This record gives sequence, C-alpha cells and structure tokens, in this order.
Amino acid sequence: MKKFWRSGMIDKKVIEKRKQDDYMNKLHRTILELSIKPPEPEPWYRHPEMRALLDRIDD
Repeated sequence: MKKFWRSGMIDKKVIEKRKQDDYMNKLHRTILELSIKPPEPEPWYRHPEMRALLDRIDD
C-alpha cells in the first residue's frame, strides 16, 4: 500500500510542478509582449497632407 501512496504523491508533485512551469512560461511570455515598444508615430511634418498644407501656407 505504501508503494501506491508514494507513487500518487509523486504524480501530484509532477502535476503541480508542470502547472507551475506552465504558469511561469505564460507569465514570461506576457512580460516579453508588454516590453515590446510600439512603433513611434510619424512626425506630423512628414505626413503628405501636412506638407501640402504647409506648402499652401508658405505661398
């Protein structure tokens, strides 16, 4: 009977360790995704419509 009890305990420990590893991997992926910076917007003076407006104002 001890053998079965111990093997069940090992299974529980393995399952718990696997859950913990999965959680850590998910957390790590989330941190990496959040640490990626979004691309910076193009400056307004480079936008074609704004350039056309500025050209009209200068004339």
